[in-house]
Amino acid sequence: DMAEGGAFCVHVIVFSKDRPFQLSQYLRTLRTFWDDAAALRVSALCKITSTFEAGYATVAGQHPEVNIVREEDFFPQLVSLVNTPPCNYILFGVD
Repeated sequence: DMAEGGAFCVHVIVFSKDRPFQLSQYLRTLRTFWDDAAALRVSALCKITSTFEAGYATVAGQHPEVNIVREEDFFPQLVSLVNTPPCNYILFGVD
């Protein structure tokens, strides 16, 4: 299956909780080993306590192409990410 416009697309949804370094390395590894980075749409649903806010801000600056979503109400936020077009495939990951 192809997304709108005929392009192959995978929406990667990664979960993170107070682990900005691990998220950064997950994203770096994903970009390094995925052959077609243009085919990826990446979202990170992150539970962030105040101690780790600066770390996640750094990750956001290093990976501006990633949609970093601060978790406030897990289930509706996850459903919203899953239902976001145009990708036909979803890959779940954990940092």
